[in-house]
Amino acid sequence: MISDSVQNKVMGAGWSGFRLQRLGDWLPKNCEQFPQTVQLLKEAEAPLAMRGVIVARQVPGSGVAPHSDGRNIFLTAHFGLSVPEDCSITVGGKTRDWIEDGTIVLDTSFVHSTENKSDEDRFVLIVDFWHPDLTVPEREALEYIYDFRTKFEQGKIKYSPKMPSDFFKTLEMYSAWGGAYTEEKNAKVENRTPD
Repeated sequence: MISDSVQNKVMGAGWSGFRLQRLGDWLPKNCEQFPQTVQLLKEAEAPLAMRGVIVARQVPGSGVAPHSDGRNIFLTAHFGLSVPEDCSITVGGKTRDWIEDGTIVLDTSFVHSTENKSDEDRFVLIVDFWHPDLTVPEREALEYIYDFRTKFEQGKIKYSPKMPSDFFKTLEMYSAWGGAYTEEKNAKVENRTPD
C-alpha cells in the first residue's frame, strides 16, 4: 500500500484499504495508480458521499468482525475486482458471496461482517454515495458538516472556548443579530428624512 492507506481495529489485521478519495477530496498520488477507475467514477457523476472511495484488500483466512457505522445517510457499493471463491459479506443477517466483476450495495448502518476463507487476497472497490432518499438540501447540509469536520481535522479551524460569563453577553453572542439590531436603532432609521 502507498500513501494514505488505511487499517484499523474494527476492520481487523487482515483488512487494509488504499484511498482514492477521502472526505470529498481526490488524493492525486493514489489516483495516479488507478487513472481509469477514477475517470469512470468522475464521468459517472454519481453522488459520491464525503466518506470516500477505497480499494480494499482482505488477506486469506481473515474477516471483518460484525459492526455498524451507525449512519444511514450513505449507501456503499462493493465492486468485485479480484474475488476468489469462499469470500462473503453478511449484512443484517443475510450472507452473500462476492462475485468478481459483480456489485453488492449495502447500507452500512446495518450490522455487517466479511470473510475470506480462500488462500488468496480479495480486492473490492468500495464506493460510498449519498442515500437516494436524501433531499438535495439534506445532502448539502451533510456536505457542509463533513467539510467543516475536514477543515477542523486539518487544523484550518481552531476551537477556542470563549464563553461570556454574563447572561446578556451570551445571549448577544448567540443571537441572529449579534447586537446589530435594537428597537432604538430601528426607530432612528424610520424617523430619518431624506436629504
